[in-house]
Amino acid sequence: MLAAGCKKPGIVTGPADTRSAYVAVINANASGKTVNIFADNSQLTIPVTTPLAIAPNNAVLGQYVGVIPGTHLLEVRENAGTPLTFYTGNITVGGKQAYSFFIYDTLKLGRFKGILLNTDRNLYATSLNAKVRFLNLSPKSPFLDFWMVRREGSGASAVAKDSVKISTATPYLGNVATPDATALSAVTSIVASRNAGAAGAGTPASDYILKLKLANTNTTVFTSGATNIIPGRNYTFYARGIYPSVAISTVLDN
Repeated sequence: MLAAGCKKPGIVTGPADTRSAYVAVINANASGKTVNIFADNSQLTIPVTTPLAIAPNNAVLGQYVGVIPGTHLLEVRENAGTPLTFYTGNITVGGKQAYSFFIYDTLKLGRFKGILLNTDRNLYATSLNAKVRFLNLSPKSPFLDFWMVRREGSGASAVAKDSVKISTATPYLGNVATPDATALSAVTSIVASRNAGAAGAGTPASDYILKLKLANTNTTVFTSGATNIIPGRNYTFYARGIYPSVAISTVLDN
């Protein structure tokens, strides 16, 4: 059984039980499918009776499923009423650890792909910084660079101050024969957004613009609106949509 201390898997919203592992599920499939998640043949529910249906480019609302450490069968199905299964595979998790499971790709021979990453739920000890990582989950995309452009000021007066390239020449994950989950789990530390006056009188507010560029070029294929990066938090950004209709989604990991 997947959920620690429960008859069925369930969503965890309260204080962490350090005996358990915790798994978030992110539905990044590019076929527009809402999916239902089954673990060890039991459907995940909210809290114990309502089936957990995850719409495209959504997650378990920032919540985690409490998991007994060990190996479990994870299935992604269309719904509880039909046996149509889009993904099936085992996941192995350890106690006191958190994970994010990403469902991605388009339906090929009726199947999606999935990957389990280690995830840090702890608030970043350096309160002025945040931690971020990037995944390319946009089918048909070329190699992409992911940039975060920090701005100071607000509205039309905002001025770009510096840029950080978070990921270089990142291939679409669906084209990688053997994805390296350890490497994909890694994060980069960045300066978080600031409120006006947060670092002293007269300090302007700051935010970020997210950009996707063709690898090693200045050709931009997506630019986000103003994005607030909360100090101390951990983020996963991922490219979504079938290229060239590419955009970025954000997952707050804690």
